[in-house]
Amino acid sequence: MTPTGLRNRRATPESMAERINVAADAARATDKATIKKSLELHHQVYADQMRAVGTIRTKQEQRWHMLYCGGGAALAISLLWLIYPGWAASIGPQSWLWPERVARRTLGERSLWDGGIRLMRAGNPEGWRVIVDAADLARENRDTIGACEKASAKSKGPVRCTIRIKSR
Repeated sequence: MTPTGLRNRRATPESMAERINVAADAARATDKATIKKSLELHHQVYADQMRAVGTIRTKQEQRWHMLYCGGGAALAISLLWLIYPGWAASIGPQSWLWPERVARRTLGERSLWDGGIRLMRAGNPEGWRVIVDAADLARENRDTIGACEKASAKSKGPVRCTIRIKSR
């Protein structure tokens, strides 16, 4: 409407109230949008805070779970060690000789060699006797065996050798 058209119209209280309402709605529209955005941000921040609180609680619970698991593992290992003491010796690399060292210490021997001798004597006395006799025979005929090995290498084949055996 033109300004003259507005003047020609009669200003009634109802039309005046309507115009005031329209002008007020237009003025409050930006305020409503701002308030709505503020409420959304407020809800978002509240949700973020609740997630943070939940995360903090979860971290504390995780610490307790880790403590419980560590204690349980220590207890289980201790019980396993009581039930089967050699298990730890068997988990290391072979080059560390843990089982052999545990056996030597258990037998109370000074060296692995002495511990091995004791185990062989106890495990198979007859086999141990054969090993000792063979070692004695080789030691007593060392020179003869050495000469036979040289002759075999020279001829590139087997050779006959005579060894001497002492009676017991």
